[in-house]
Amino acid sequence: MNNLFHTFIVLLSTFLIYSCTTGNSENQKQLEQYPNNVEIDSPDKETITVGGVEFEIDPSSQGEFLYDMEGVELLQPSFKSKLNWTSNTAKCDYGSPNYATIMVHQSNKSTFNSIEEALKKPLEVKNLFLVVDNLKALPKGIEKLQNLERLAVESANFTDFSKDIERLSKLPNIKTLQLKGCNLKTLPKNINLLKNLEVIYLGFNPIESLPDEFCELENLLFAEFYNASSLRELPSDFGNLSKLEFLGIAGTSISTFPNSIENCDNLLCITANSAQVEKLPSTFGGLENLCNLNLGYNYKIKELPTSFINLKRLTNLNLQENKLNYLPSNFDKLQNLTHLNLNGNQLNTFPNALPKLSNLMQIDMLENNINHIPYEMADSENIDIIMYDAAKISQTNIDSLKQLNPDIHLYSDYNQMGSLLQEMIMKDMKKDK
Repeated sequence: MNNLFHTFIVLLSTFLIYSCTTGNSENQKQLEQYPNNVEIDSPDKETITVGGVEFEIDPSSQGEFLYDMEGVELLQPSFKSKLNWTSNTAKCDYGSPNYATIMVHQSNKSTFNSIEEALKKPLEVKNLFLVVDNLKALPKGIEKLQNLERLAVESANFTDFSKDIERLSKLPNIKTLQLKGCNLKTLPKNINLLKNLEVIYLGFNPIESLPDEFCELENLLFAEFYNASSLRELPSDFGNLSKLEFLGIAGTSISTFPNSIENCDNLLCITANSAQVEKLPSTFGGLENLCNLNLGYNYKIKELPTSFINLKRLTNLNLQENKLNYLPSNFDKLQNLTHLNLNGNQLNTFPNALPKLSNLMQIDMLENNINHIPYEMADSENIDIIMYDAAKISQTNIDSLKQLNPDIHLYSDYNQMGSLLQEMIMKDMKKDK
């Protein structure tokens, strides 16, 4: 991968990240956590549309989870994921999986948008999407959809969802349950009847807690509670979900993870930004397959547990807008790290471990108290982008780094980076003409 193309991908990644995380619209917030606005019209489609922008994708890249750098072999997860992931590879110029890991649900001819149409061909229905305002209960006849695999309901107002679960339990193939903004205040205890459930999405519901029975969903791979703002904790036995690969608690009121989280050792990705996380348990380092961790905008995290350095497969780490004034000793053991965001913390000096992270491509260090970037960073093997605070870092320091390594891109704000990205795109378009 040549330097220009490599830089283009990293810049595109970061600019998309900034666009998604700084806007005020619900769509922008949503893209960062659970991209319902990612569209794939057919299994063989070669583009994805994100927020109205189309990007090329090779369908064969599905299943590739980590960024693929030329000449660098990152430590891969110890098992093969059962989810359809797609991420930033040379074949998919979308962006770092740190900020926008996409789970692709491909639509097909077995998808229906009304129960009336579904009941005309009940045995052909695999996906059912219902957007019915103030729906009190699942529609009659849903039990006839014996091949139903995915049920998505939005904007309902369920009054007794336990009865609906009983009905769903009669569908042997149901694996995905999405209930978005359905005014669920509690999740019924009989949720454990859905033994084959692999994906559950409960975003935008006023759920305050999860029943212990939730932890009996032993086949669960994907659990998303985005913007369930009243949710304050995960059950103590959450670690029983040993097959879980993705956990999303962004926008909740969860303050920590249960100690049993270490038993979820298949976890690949955790999005816990804009929650109320204050600390991580000492057992957190047991997540040996964790690749992507977003703890940004919690505003309360003061330190990371010493076990954190055991996350040897961690590639993308977002810790922005917290209260960290130091990183754990031996942080340089995280040799898989490619992207690190430390914006908006209370660091007084540039962490000594960072120049030793040989795979690190990008560091974001805005809004700290750092007044010098060590010149050792110029020798870092893969470093591409350093975001720094121009009010605190001297121009002499920046000029010296550029002289030592002309390939490093140093930026003091994201608009500056976006302008360069736009310039590169325009040059590329002129070449194509």
